[in-house]
Amino acid sequence: MVDAILSNSMKYPLKALMKHFIALGSTGSGKTVLSKVLIEEAAMNGIPSIIVDPQGDLASLAMYGTSEKVDQKRLDQFKKSARVVIFTPTSSKGIPLFVNPLKLPSSKLGSEEVISIINQISTSIARLIGYDINKDSGKNAQVVLYLLLMDCWKSSRDLKTFDKLSDLVLNLPESVQKEGEVFVKDVKALAILSKKLKYLTIGEKELLFQFGVPLDIDTLLGK
Repeated sequence: MVDAILSNSMKYPLKALMKHFIALGSTGSGKTVLSKVLIEEAAMNGIPSIIVDPQGDLASLAMYGTSEKVDQKRLDQFKKSARVVIFTPTSSKGIPLFVNPLKLPSSKLGSEEVISIINQISTSIARLIGYDINKDSGKNAQVVLYLLLMDCWKSSRDLKTFDKLSDLVLNLPESVQKEGEVFVKDVKALAILSKKLKYLTIGEKELLFQFGVPLDIDTLLGK
């Protein structure tokens, strides 16, 4: 990179735009400008980008320059090649976007993959609502969530909200009660788990998990 810094121009191979890139530098060194240039070049070459932009620095890509500042030919090419869409979780300022942690795996997957995915989902939810998975209470909560989610998957039951999951914890299906008899005896623990899940249905958390378009990579890439 030293040679690139000392020379008047720097060339970046097109194939590299399909791989990882990181810009490091002090404040005001041009990291954002460099990133925007690479994103623009990728777009004009048909390479899509998913940009996580918490500060809003890169959202200005949606504001096209004028022919006074940008070569008209390149400006027209960018407009033709790129479609900038701004998604805004928990807000309708852009296209609202929400995460669905309760999305269960496809029925086409093998049993090992299903077990692994549902285990990851139940563990993530337990941690999200404040359980320490290394403690008995956390392990118990994770097992109850796993059994419930697995039962929903087996019966093709669609769990769209934490509200429904919270209610299920207090009204366990018979199959879950039989399979997890040791883990569902503590009524007080189940009530606490249900209450913690309810917290995810109130305020900004409700927007994060229910408001807008569901997070989907193909949607983000415009497919």
